[in-house]
Amino acid sequence: MRHRIIIILIPVIFLIFFFNPSEGETEEATNKRAPVSISSDTLEYIKETDTYIAKGSVEIIQEDTHILADYATLDNTTGDVHAEGNVVYYDKDNVLFGDKADVNLNTDMGVVYNSRIFNIPDNYYISGKEMKKVGESEYTADKATFTTCDAPIPAWKFTGSNVKVSLNDYITANNVLMYVKNIPILYTPYLKLPVKKERQSGFLMPRFGHSNKKGAFLNNAYYWAMADNMDSTYYLDYWSKLGKGGGAEYRYIFGNDASGYNNISGYAFYYHAHLHTTERHKNFGDLVIKHSHPLPDSWYGNADIRYLPRKELYRTYDILYRDYRQFLQERYKSSLESNIHASKSTSDTRTYALMRVTQDLYGDTKRVIQKLPEVGYVLSDKEIFGYSDKEPPIVPLRASLNTTGVYFYRKDGLTAQRIDINPAFNSPFNLGRGFVLTPRLGLRETFYNIGDNWVTRNPHRELFDTGASLTTRVSRVFDVKGPSGMDRMKHVIEPDIGYSLVPRVNQRDIPSFDGVDSIGRSSVISYGVTNRFIARYEEEPDKEKSPEDKGSKGKERVVKKIEFLTLRLSQSYDIHESRRRENLITSPSRPYSPITAELGIKTPTLFSLTANSSYNTYTRVTPSHNLEAKLEEKEWFVKLIERYTKSPRLLYFIGEAGVKPTKYIDFNIMAGYDGAVEKLKEFQVSQTVRLQCWAINIMLKDSFREKETPYRMHYWREREIFVTFELKGVGKYRVL
Repeated sequence: MRHRIIIILIPVIFLIFFFNPSEGETEEATNKRAPVSISSDTLEYIKETDTYIAKGSVEIIQEDTHILADYATLDNTTGDVHAEGNVVYYDKDNVLFGDKADVNLNTDMGVVYNSRIFNIPDNYYISGKEMKKVGESEYTADKATFTTCDAPIPAWKFTGSNVKVSLNDYITANNVLMYVKNIPILYTPYLKLPVKKERQSGFLMPRFGHSNKKGAFLNNAYYWAMADNMDSTYYLDYWSKLGKGGGAEYRYIFGNDASGYNNISGYAFYYHAHLHTTERHKNFGDLVIKHSHPLPDSWYGNADIRYLPRKELYRTYDILYRDYRQFLQERYKSSLESNIHASKSTSDTRTYALMRVTQDLYGDTKRVIQKLPEVGYVLSDKEIFGYSDKEPPIVPLRASLNTTGVYFYRKDGLTAQRIDINPAFNSPFNLGRGFVLTPRLGLRETFYNIGDNWVTRNPHRELFDTGASLTTRVSRVFDVKGPSGMDRMKHVIEPDIGYSLVPRVNQRDIPSFDGVDSIGRSSVISYGVTNRFIARYEEEPDKEKSPEDKGSKGKERVVKKIEFLTLRLSQSYDIHESRRRENLITSPSRPYSPITAELGIKTPTLFSLTANSSYNTYTRVTPSHNLEAKLEEKEWFVKLIERYTKSPRLLYFIGEAGVKPTKYIDFNIMAGYDGAVEKLKEFQVSQTVRLQCWAINIMLKDSFREKETPYRMHYWREREIFVTFELKGVGKYRVL
């Protein structure tokens, strides 16, 4: 016969009369006097000792504590439980298995013998002959084993003495041996491992390796979880052939608005290395600062700063980059920009202040023009008055304004201050049948304040530009049967033609800093056509229904639209250039600009592509083109990036592909090719094998580095190999 008795533990009456406030607070904090439920095949109660004896399928429950056993006794007075035989002790997210246990329900402490702890959320297993529970999710043992493997003989485990476990914090142990299967491979006198998903301070797994150029290297890092809203990482690296280096990262976010609008956030990184180069020892640094900050009166500020003291080493060594994809893309940059920016925006206006410093990675930065600072006010296309049916009818009018003030500074060369005021007006007319004619008029006044080394100290310029544009739009819907449930396709054609006139203005005294100063006479007709293809498709309903949905009609189809293809072709014709007289000195007249093509393709799941290119009809060459394409499925992906300009000569490709033939194996390949020097700058192959509690990654890396000498550009080759072990719940460990 199975009995079930509910026992309510109530403080005895005499404690009320002899209650001591200070002692009572301590007792309430350490003991819990909650209801206890006992069930078993047979249950005996001994009144003299206020004890329960349970046999067969014993189950004791008190709040989050749950004990299963073959035999158990409960002292109702003290709350002591002694359990034997197939003991299972559930304590919130932790489960303890053992042969027997002595637990106090009031203090929630005790001992489990021949025990194994299983932490459900993180899959931790901790085994020991005598595991003592000394607090909430806190345990100690004279000797214990730790792993995250489910197998009876784990793929890896740590065994140590004087083990202290805090399943919300760390595991610490002395005299630790690491085993692979049952073979010891590594010893350490002390080990501290984080055992929770939240951020934890501590040393990150070091990275070991070898390079034919850097030699043997060791990368160390320490992570500091300073607070919920900030953390930092500190680096200390050593290369046997190169030198040593160290750095720090600091990340932060402040504010109480989850949307991020009122949040202050930022990132700071500095790295410094002392390298042994062929010429002499050189110090090499890198500074990165990113910061965003809301300011009073709806202003918003941000900073993006990047500075390299030794830019020649930036192109030679990749010591700053633990992510090789980042290094591969950044090495092709010709300059680095730093900006400090503050702005205030409304629905149709924007006021800003900007400081911009550019560092030339290949030339002399002293001759590069810096903007220190630039201030501006922008009024977007705003309607002053619109259509009206009144007599006489009011002509619609829209206005815009772009005003800037800039101080151009450089250490070596001309400096100046400039104020540019550029209002513009346009009036769109609906001609009917989808045609819209928009005449426009722009005015520009530019003032300069230049140093003594210029012809005119305070030149100024007044000019205007005028023109008009004519646009229309036609479309047609087709019934089609395509992939992914596509049933309709809409084809939209948007042709446009425009004319722009800028008269001749005397600009001999005007210096040239950017495009605002180089506005020459022009009479240009521009024309183009945009094709848009928009697909309508229906997503398939769920094939598997939940038990609640069985017998119902299921979910309705979801109708979606996607612009899967966009193509634009455009060109311009310069009337002034067509009338220019040719002679033996001047170049031939070429009024037609290069034809520009822009293409965008996007499918719901598989493919995406963006590309642009231009074609010179006179020279029959392509001045520039760019392409980014990606094919991606769950089991594989292919990605290609191409950048090309004819002058200055730049051509490089970055290709990457990956395949996942099974859920346990990943294979990736990545390459970077510099077409300007016809060399494969970067090539790496990696394979990852992931199992239940561990993973291994093998990466082979072959790269070319460049070093500029007074006579020529010198290239050298570097080969590296990395083997990375990852233990689930512990981290990554990289060796040669």
